[in-house]
Amino acid sequence: MGVILAGVRVATVIAIGIATIAAAIGAGGLGVFIFRGIAVVNNQLILAGAIPAAAIAILADLAIGWLERRLTQMKSRGAGEQGSRGENLN
Repeated sequence: MGVILAGVRVATVIAIGIATIAAAIGAGGLGVFIFRGIAVVNNQLILAGAIPAAAIAILADLAIGWLERRLTQMKSRGAGEQGSRGENLN
C-alpha cells in the first residue's frame, strides 16, 4: 500500500507543477503570473505565481505523506507480529 501511495504522491506533485505550465497554451492558473512576469522581466510577478504553486505542491505532498504513514501504521498494527515461518508471536 505504501508503494502505491508513494507513486500517487509523486504524481500529484508533478501534476501541480505541470498545471502551471498550462498557462502557456491559454489554460490560465498560477502559471499566468509566471509567464507574464517572465515577459515583462518582473520578479515580483514571477514569485506571485511560483510561491503559491510551490506551496500547493508542498502541502499536497505533506498531506499524502501523512496519509501514507497513517495507512501503513494501521496495516502493521492489524497484522500483528509474526515470526519468520508465519506463526503468531502475540
